[in-house]
Amino acid sequence: MEVKSEFSVAKWDEEKCGGPVGDSQVTRASAIYEVSGAIDGKLDVEYLVHYTDHGENDRHASTATYIGYLTFSGSIEGKSGTLVLEDHGEYSPAGPVSELMIKPGTGTGELTGISGTGHYSAEGEKMILELNYDLR
Repeated sequence: MEVKSEFSVAKWDEEKCGGPVGDSQVTRASAIYEVSGAIDGKLDVEYLVHYTDHGENDRHASTATYIGYLTFSGSIEGKSGTLVLEDHGEYSPAGPVSELMIKPGTGTGELTGISGTGHYSAEGEKMILELNYDLR
């Protein structure tokens, strides 16, 4: 099944991991995303980010790649539970583009047995999360 929802960043904390390497920088970011729609709930996020063009004064002017894990708690089409998503993405001034995979065996509650993939990206001023999932 395919579902689509909007989300917003409720919290973003980021810190450098060591010093710069040439023109690049690695950081660790912790975030909370609030999701509403067919996917409804909260994502607790941990990222490692590699900036190749780091806008020191404006993070939104940066270019980066990132990997992370998103722990979801809430409901998908009315089925409640938790799951973990693995995230691989790129960030540019146009916004993030991420590919997601639901980690096997992480679904709980009514989401037990969930599998699938997804992505998120910016659509204008909105952040859109899409999942293509199977629930057995």
